[in-house]
Amino acid sequence: MIHRITSDAMRNIRKFLTLSVEYYIIVIVLLAGFTPPYFINPVAIALIAILVLQLIFKNKIGGLIVAISFALIHVYLLFALISEFNEVATTEASGIPLILVGLSIIIANLFASIVMIYKYVGNAEHEKFEVERDI
Repeated sequence: MIHRITSDAMRNIRKFLTLSVEYYIIVIVLLAGFTPPYFINPVAIALIAILVLQLIFKNKIGGLIVAISFALIHVYLLFALISEFNEVATTEASGIPLILVGLSIIIANLFASIVMIYKYVGNAEHEKFEVERDI
């Protein structure tokens, strides 16, 4: 009984994560492209349009391209953050919270891209396993 409840809870969490990852990326791109006096960067608008089209059509190749490019950008940002860590840590103690916030945002975005990759690659194998297990 407890195994069945935890299995259903994990299935619900997995379903929520795979459905909400594109929305999270849209919000991140919107926040990154927004400049306070009511201006949104045109590149951010184009990226949001691509993500909305991905939400509508759910193309596997397009989803993989978006997820892998999002992951590669954030791996690059992680390496840039690591390379700047020594410079900020030795000059100012107030730079440590900035590095921690940046690291948490980068890790959250990498997690979102991994979930999106899992959604478009691992979904077929997972559904096959679920059907075989139910028989």
